[in-house]
Amino acid sequence: MKNFILFSFFLGAAIHCNAQSTTEIAGARYGALSNTGIADNSVWQGLLNPAGIITTQERWQAGASYVNRFSISELSSRDLVASLKVGKGRFGLVVHSFGYDAYTQNQFSGTYAMQLSEKFRAGVQLNYFNVSIAEGFGKYSAVTANLGLQYDFNDKVTVGLVIKNPNRSELSTEVMQQYVQSVISGGLKYKLADNLSLLADVSKDLDLDPNLSAALEYSPLEEWHLRGGVSTLDRGLSFGFGYSPAKWSVDLASLYHQVLGFSPMISFTYRNE
Repeated sequence: MKNFILFSFFLGAAIHCNAQSTTEIAGARYGALSNTGIADNSVWQGLLNPAGIITTQERWQAGASYVNRFSISELSSRDLVASLKVGKGRFGLVVHSFGYDAYTQNQFSGTYAMQLSEKFRAGVQLNYFNVSIAEGFGKYSAVTANLGLQYDFNDKVTVGLVIKNPNRSELSTEVMQQYVQSVISGGLKYKLADNLSLLADVSKDLDLDPNLSAALEYSPLEEWHLRGGVSTLDRGLSFGFGYSPAKWSVDLASLYHQVLGFSPMISFTYRNE
């Protein structure tokens, strides 16, 4: 019975939603921020804004995360991210996996971002999606591209823009046809103080209503961080904390859905300077 319910959930998601979906949570830090961060910078930006993988000091970074959506193991997702600084630019890699035997969704992404000027960054990303559905529904795949931009107005205010899949790539088999999600997103990061930042994003899928999200990140101590966010998508709430010594960090968070409950997550990140 459980497998039937889960299969029905995934089949409904495949028919009514897009393959590049909200299964992508950019690590527990951004999960605690309701996945808000189009104008932020970290190795996890490979799942948000290609331009955002540009950071100032680290030669290379890598991270891993696990999300247990609604505390159901079959709805869990796993992510690996990495980036390497090369000259004024940075290469990035993302591996994303979601689902279980009856429905699996995988994403492999390569990113290149460059600091075009002191205040302006741009990034491009190529994505390969592969979806497999049991019970004779088959496998299908698609290749998409994303474009990301970021601009620093000053030391306190940064804005970002992302365009995902502008050419409307399709995923199709003999039994179903659908488009990969096409989204345009804008974001703002405002440093209210040295240890307090406000982040806000707005995203518009071509086929869905806009999603608005906002979050705060507060660091009472240099190595400790408290986070919380809200999103209009399913009226979701999020919260979490992180601990980040010199070269590594661990983050814990949870999303809360008013009907389906909590989605706990954890991520680890290592930075080599």
